[in-house]
Amino acid sequence: MQDGHPGVQLRVSDVLSKPCIERVRHGEADFALAATQAYPPELVA
Repeated sequence: MQDGHPGVQLRVSDVLSKPCIERVRHGEADFALAATQAYPPELVA
């Protein structure tokens, strides 16, 4: 995968929805798949 997409890194984390969203809010993740209806105003859902 690295050869076709240099500079791209993929990390999968299995965490609950709230910590998942917090990782995006704090710049620790680019996006999240979460089962929640709590939409922080600074994130697009």
